[in-house]
Amino acid sequence: MRWIVRLIGFVMVVAIVAVVSILMLPSERIARIAADQITQYTGRDVQITGDVSATFWPTLGVTTGAVEIGNAEWSTNGPMLRADSLEIGVDAAALWNRDIKIRTLRAVSPQVLLEVAADGRNNWTFGDSTGESSGALPTLTLDRAEVTNGAFRFIDAQAGSDTRFDDFDLALEWPVANGPVTLDLGAQPYGSRITVDAEIADVAAVIAGQTTPVTAQIGAPGGAVAFNGAVGTTPEFAGRLDADLSDTARFLAALGISSVDVPEGFGRALNIDGLVSFSGDRVSLREGVIVADGTRLDGSADVVLAATPQITANFAAGDLDLAFLTEGGSSGGGSGWSTERIDASGLSAFNGSIGLTARSLDLGTLKFGSTRLNVTNDRSRAVVRFDELRGYDGNITGQFVANNRNGLSVGGDLRATGVQVKSLLTDMADLDRMSGLANMQLRFLGVGQSVDAIMKSLSGDGSVSMAGGQISGIDLDKLIRSGATGPGTTVFDDFRASYTINGGVLRNNDLVMTLPNVETRGEGKVDLGQQEIDYLVTPIALQARDDQGLAIPFRIKGPWSSPQFLPDMGAALDLNLEAEKKKLEEQLEAEKAKLEERARAEAEKARERAQEQLRREAEKALGVTTQEGDSVEDALRKKLEEEAGNALRNLLGGN
Repeated sequence: MRWIVRLIGFVMVVAIVAVVSILMLPSERIARIAADQITQYTGRDVQITGDVSATFWPTLGVTTGAVEIGNAEWSTNGPMLRADSLEIGVDAAALWNRDIKIRTLRAVSPQVLLEVAADGRNNWTFGDSTGESSGALPTLTLDRAEVTNGAFRFIDAQAGSDTRFDDFDLALEWPVANGPVTLDLGAQPYGSRITVDAEIADVAAVIAGQTTPVTAQIGAPGGAVAFNGAVGTTPEFAGRLDADLSDTARFLAALGISSVDVPEGFGRALNIDGLVSFSGDRVSLREGVIVADGTRLDGSADVVLAATPQITANFAAGDLDLAFLTEGGSSGGGSGWSTERIDASGLSAFNGSIGLTARSLDLGTLKFGSTRLNVTNDRSRAVVRFDELRGYDGNITGQFVANNRNGLSVGGDLRATGVQVKSLLTDMADLDRMSGLANMQLRFLGVGQSVDAIMKSLSGDGSVSMAGGQISGIDLDKLIRSGATGPGTTVFDDFRASYTINGGVLRNNDLVMTLPNVETRGEGKVDLGQQEIDYLVTPIALQARDDQGLAIPFRIKGPWSSPQFLPDMGAALDLNLEAEKKKLEEQLEAEKAKLEERARAEAEKARERAQEQLRREAEKALGVTTQEGDSVEDALRKKLEEEAGNALRNLLGGN
């Protein structure tokens, strides 16, 4: 590596300066010689001011005043290095064996500037050197190197970045050539001080491009991260990671990642333990244990680093507490839904797929047992597929979608089998009047930035069926017998209903509930947005009124937390008199038909009498007699024919 070669060369220059120093040259002369040697080696202008002193034995060393090393000729950002003083000491005896054993390397208030030009050139490659050694490198060791109150700046014109590390302190020890290197580093790159403690097992292996064991710990306000594994220069690493972060956002901000707003429950306090690896742009976690705000997850993950990370993960949890997701989200007790703005920006934090299993799942308002689900997220649109969601004595399957691409919308297509209605409705909306096991289907879509807005915009449809159950608050038997709507309990054998939702209002017109000898029908609406109900229930006593049935409707109306049960007498009269009205109408129609038939018969008789009278009068007037079956016209024609015949015979002389 170039920086190692440069360090060796720089130390050799200092050694030469120290040798010359023993000739008791004046400090100005020593400084000039040292500056000339460094300039010759680096090709950069070097200025050393102040006193320069040297030691000869057993440490060959030099201490300078202020030092300044010029930058590359293409740079306009000032010197590459400034320091208030430099001190270097080497083992004089080791030099005879061409070994460099650095006893002391100390820099006071150094300011280091590294640059990459727009055309790719850098300022740490000196002259025409390639950075490769022309022969075998001498053995190099370093008892201790220290940097105090330093500053480091890196300008990358190609990337358009300018990074600065202030308040920089460094302590480094490399006592054995092929042995470990220990490093203690402190810096304040982004306003908060961070520390790095590390041990590299074999620097020579790193120089050769190989991997070597490393232990390291990074500390910063908000927590610490420890690593024990192996690293290489690709860059790559693999090993065990142990992160203990009491304030994740603060820790990341100290590392320069200040834009992360960790939602509550997603790791504001975070512990991670597992085997991690990094190569190229991929980070992997195996045998991972993640505790995020008290919620533990065990599993594995692969993350492709990009502007939006791509995550593929599978985790298992014991009792998974996600109550934070619904805190402040709803108020089903009649006081209205929450209008607090929902922050769904976390949907843009990643893309990918996460599988999850849990022994139990706590969503605050809803609680479930065994859970198997999969979350896929693509450009701020998350789909949660429920393969298993045990709870309320049943199971829920289907999917839930949250889309924040252009404002927040939520939707779902859910199916529930064998769920206990009372406990489910109690947790969802503080409704505890109905109980029983139900099968349900629900499709819905809501839009808005608050629970209140979403509930008032809901659309969809669904159905519910129950094979038995009960309703508290009213006794339909008592209602049938006496019309009373006081407290009581209704036990039913069957319950079926379907519904539609539009504008946050649920409407139903086909509810059927059967009791022994009683059938109940219902229709009306439930305003989900306003948490109000207006519903007409019509129980019919099938064996009353000589088995004709007796209906006594009542209306459920008001806020769903405390609705009123009001008898609807107008509807009752209409329903119960309907059969009598119909019967009377049928009787009237029958009497009308009889009268019309009688009138037709009388009219026919009168017509016949009139015709007979006219016939007799016509016979008398015409002097003819009609035979049975003949009309007057026929009798008259016969008479005329006879008279005409007689007249013709007389004319011919007949009788």
